[in-house]
Amino acid sequence: MPLPTPDEIKTFPAYTLADVARYVGASEPTIRAWFRGRPAASSKKGAFRRAAVKPILPTGAGPREMLSFLDLIEAHMLFALRKAYNFPLGRVRKAAEYVASLEGSLMLLAHKDFIHDHRDLFLGENQRLLSLTEGGQLADKTILEKGLHQVTFGSDGYVEKFFPNSKGKPQQDFMVNPSVNFGRLSVARINVGADALFQRVDAGEKIEDIAEDYGATQAEIVEAIRWHERLAA
Repeated sequence: MPLPTPDEIKTFPAYTLADVARYVGASEPTIRAWFRGRPAASSKKGAFRRAAVKPILPTGAGPREMLSFLDLIEAHMLFALRKAYNFPLGRVRKAAEYVASLEGSLMLLAHKDFIHDHRDLFLGENQRLLSLTEGGQLADKTILEKGLHQVTFGSDGYVEKFFPNSKGKPQQDFMVNPSVNFGRLSVARINVGADALFQRVDAGEKIEDIAEDYGATQAEIVEAIRWHERLAA
């Protein structure tokens, strides 16, 4: 069940663990544990206090390398499932083991064929769905909810645009797109980076002048500044 190859730009290293945590809305230790795992902790006498935790999300990034756009999307999907549906990580681990047995990967979390319900992970197979947490049993598509609404997909089948929540609320005005602004947050309508707009305001330029230069609204400039400050915090 190998998935199609994604566009190369979606696999380029572009985000630190902290970047991913801010876009997703999770804590950095959580993102670190999902991608890097967690070593066992022992007492001074050598007795283990905490068992080691293996990484749960696949990534081609090495221990000190930056994560890719697809890594970011995997984290977003998993965090949203955990937050909204109390999705247990044990089921994700079970799914990962099953997909691995089929020569696949949980990179499917960033693919358009990913659909979920409250308990299981599924991969679309024509008009039916293959359950990844019940050993491959088939499930009726009509009983499942559609996936998350913060992403759009590209021609390769993988997520192309990600619209991170603003203060916990959905929005469609600012996006993360690996093909725009080197994958940093941009104003979706005009494809201009929030960081570029912030830098011009920070240099003392008037908001109305910047808005005219880019064909942006003044409200977009103000919101871009807010986004930049939140992501840089």
